[in-house]
Amino acid sequence: MKCLYSIKATARNKDRARVWVERSDLGTYGFARGVRIDIAIGSDSIVITANPEGKRKVAGRVKPSGDEIQILDICMPLPQRELIRGDSERFNVFVEQGRIVITTGGEI
Repeated sequence: MKCLYSIKATARNKDRARVWVERSDLGTYGFARGVRIDIAIGSDSIVITANPEGKRKVAGRVKPSGDEIQILDICMPLPQRELIRGDSERFNVFVEQGRIVITTGGEI
């Protein structure tokens, strides 16, 4: 899997943990705006898979330049995120066709 980048692991939204992924290249991996997805939150990672029957959708917006940005906004209870995060301040975002893994690990 390719590591796209790292993101802040300490964000919050209304007293819940928030993991926010915003990229313009997620569509090339099967995560275009509107694509249905499943999100599995485990003890050491968050796995997002493209699934035509998925319960959630990839969000997005269009920049003034006309470029489309794909957005994944994942909220969860703070203790759940802290279990994944450990003492790390950042998450790494790994991607392959139809699958994204968010973890503190250096390699998948």
